[in-house]
Parts: sequence; structure tokens; C-alpha cells
Amino acid sequence: MPRCTARARFRVRGGRLALASLVCAIAAAAIVQSACIPRYQPKGALIFEEDFAGEAVDLRRWQTEMAWGRYTTGQLEHYDPSSLLVRDGGLTIVASEDMWRDRPYRSGVIATFGRHEFTYGYFEIRARMPKGRGLWPAFWLRASDPDSGAEIDVVEFLGHEPRTVHMALHYDTTGGGHLEPQHSFTGPDFTADHHTYAIDWSPDAVVWYIDGVERWRRNEGVPSEPMYLIANLSVGGEWPGSPDGDTGFPARYEIDWIRVYAP
Repeated sequence: MPRCTARARFRVRGGRLALASLVCAIAAAAIVQSACIPRYQPKGALIFEEDFAGEAVDLRRWQTEMAWGRYTTGQLEHYDPSSLLVRDGGLTIVASEDMWRDRPYRSGVIATFGRHEFTYGYFEIRARMPKGRGLWPAFWLRASDPDSGAEIDVVEFLGHEPRTVHMALHYDTTGGGHLEPQHSFTGPDFTADHHTYAIDWSPDAVVWYIDGVERWRRNEGVPSEPMYLIANLSVGGEWPGSPDGDTGFPARYEIDWIRVYAP
């Protein structure tokens, strides 16, 4: 790793001016140091790119209904294609407080199920997360075989924890069990701006990245089968809990783009 240094030289007089200058110098040094962190660059060719340049979700690439069989216990939303808004070169998945069928919220999902599947590669999304208890946006891969428990959660997010990102790997064991190792990373407020979330999936490992910086890796339980992509915004469930009085609706999961690079 290249060595980076950040130096700030200043001369001030007066207590308040000195304190303000010191704060500015520390902030400037932090910015310089952050810029020195090497960012991971995918090595393979770009094989799938979705920048949402049209006026609606491209149904040749995505389906807009749940493809994985069942809701997680306690989820309160029903996925409705009208909750997917494509404009200004991005997709916004909108969750609204609106009784529809037997559920009190509407939201949206896109999945490449039946359209595109992948085995290994670098998978990346740039997105801004919604804030509020009960909101559960995610970007993940699931095995195309419905009998398989293989799943890679590139990013999961709980709206009441705006500075924490969750990552997970799900896989079946040879003895008939199922394991779900997880990891969390705490950083900036991920609801304040867009960030990139990615995995590098190879036969030997799955490596998770946030803004190009490695945050976790797993060498056990690595899937070796075709998988499809999912981006969705859930509401409620045993893990995030239900929305409360401070959860603002409509809530928005803003996606700039999704990219897949060959392994």
C-alpha cells in the first residue's frame, strides 16, 4: 500500500481562531488521508450495466415481482410495480403507507430472475439509503435453483441505524444444515448521500467492498452456482421491526446504477 501523509501548517492568534483553524486543519488532513486509501478496481470486462436511462424499468432485464418464493416473517409490504420510479438516470424504489391487498404498505423490487444469471464476478450498486425504523433496503444475489439456500447479501440496511451496513452469506452445509455468517460495518450516514456497495465473488472467496474499500471476506461456504440479482425495499419484519411515528413516508431507496463485471 502506498504511504500517504497529510500535513497542515498554520499560525494563528486568539483562542477561537486557533480552535477553528485546528479543526479545519484536522478535517483537511482527514480528507487527504481518505483520498490516499486505495480503491478496488474490478479486473474483468463489464458484462451487465443498468443505468436506468429510460422512462421505466426495462422488463427485458428485470421482473418487478417477488421471485424468491415467500416473504420473510413479519414483512408488511406488498411489491407493486407502480412503486418503481425511473427518472433523471436513476431508479427510486418508493415505499408508501398505503393498504394494498392484505398489507399496509406498498413498495418495489427488481430482479433478474428468468432474465440474467451469473456465476462469479464483481457486482456493484451505487445507492442512497432511506432513513426510518422499519425500512429494510437491500441488494443481493440468490441461487437460481429454488431448492438451494445459497444467497449473498451485498448490502442490507436498517433505516433506524443510518451509519451501519450489514453483509451476509447464506449456504447449505453437507450435513443438511444452513449457515448465515454476517458482518456489519459502521461508517458515515449512508442516508445522507450515495455510496457504492460491492462484492467480488470468485471460486475461493466472497469479498465485500464499500466505496471501493474491502470491509469483509469469507472463504467458507462460497457459492458455485448461477445466481440472479435483486434490489428491493422491504418494510417491517422481525429484524428491522415495524415503522414508528418517526418513520417518514413515502420512503425512497435511490439507485444510480447496477454493474456486473466478468470474473
